[in-house]
Amino acid sequence: MNLAVVLLLAALGIAIAAFQITGRRRRAARKAAEEKMRARAAADHIGVSETLIPVPSTRVSVEAPPAPTKPKPTAAELIAEGDEFKRQGQYDEAIEAYESAAEAMTAESGRESMAFADLLIKTEDAYFARDNQDDTDELNCDNYLRALSIYEHCSGVFTPKLFPVIDRVISFYLLVGKLSEADSLMRRRQMLQARNDQAAREWQQKLAAAEQAGEPQPKLTRSLTITAPAILDAHRAMRSELATGNKEVDQAANDGDIARSENDYDAAIEHYQSALETAQEAFGRDAVQLVPILVRLGEVYHVRDIFDSNDEGEPYTDPADHLNLALSLLVRDGGPEDIRMVPVLIDLVAYWDQAGDHYKADRYLSMIDSINEKQRRIANS
Repeated sequence: MNLAVVLLLAALGIAIAAFQITGRRRRAARKAAEEKMRARAAADHIGVSETLIPVPSTRVSVEAPPAPTKPKPTAAELIAEGDEFKRQGQYDEAIEAYESAAEAMTAESGRESMAFADLLIKTEDAYFARDNQDDTDELNCDNYLRALSIYEHCSGVFTPKLFPVIDRVISFYLLVGKLSEADSLMRRRQMLQARNDQAAREWQQKLAAAEQAGEPQPKLTRSLTITAPAILDAHRAMRSELATGNKEVDQAANDGDIARSENDYDAAIEHYQSALETAQEAFGRDAVQLVPILVRLGEVYHVRDIFDSNDEGEPYTDPADHLNLALSLLVRDGGPEDIRMVPVLIDLVAYWDQAGDHYKADRYLSMIDSINEKQRRIANS
């Protein structure tokens, strides 16, 4: 083999070796490139996936404001509506408006005001106008009796303010033939009229005496009444903030007063009952300190359940249970003419008048009259 052939073969071997090395490098570079591409593709895939995940928007969404709700009509608005219906002779609509007004007034100011009593009278007036020619067995005068009860509780049992509602009740009794009940209230009205005429004469005598003596004319600080000042004071004392000296009793009772002022009668009863139980433990079950709590319980039961009655119109709840116990404790402590009895007796008159038992109410009323006349003689002596 000559030298040229040898050199040619050597060159060819070098070229083949260089080609192989270059091929391996290219394959390595391609593999690296492919791996890099796969890595980028994977990264791109992850990135795409992330963009598909919902991201909470930072944009503040603005919701459309709710449609304005029409305010509920007030008791005054409903009463005016009922008055107009009654004027037009639309008694069903008037009754519905008045009864809706009673619900509204209960929420606004409770059931212990003269305004609420006046609303009850309006309601019963509409019933009377609608039904007075129907079967009398189906008629009642429950709202008149409720109004009479509230009037007595708010203004006392001697005031002339009672006359309009007493006259309505008498009128109803005559319509349905309840002559005994009518006679009882007619006699009471005559007694009240006589007592108020007497008070008016006494007032005129005071004016004349002052004028004759050259003294300043006395001023009438309250509406003309035959109620002795000492009895008015006893009435206020019974309803003033409780102060038995036991903080736990006083706090529970005063919490009851607050709940009652907010027309939350169930809560008031719960607080008063707690006060009563604590007072019984602190002072004894026959202590006179129980009286103001018993009176509060009786009054709140009465007003809470004023619309609950059986077919005969008799209240289901009997607040007289508490009031009778209060009366009994006062007599044991101060005798049967104790002036502190009068607020309790007024509540009992109011309760039994609402129940339609005017005979029993009159018995309590005569006790008030006896105590009152004694206090008037003392005041005028």
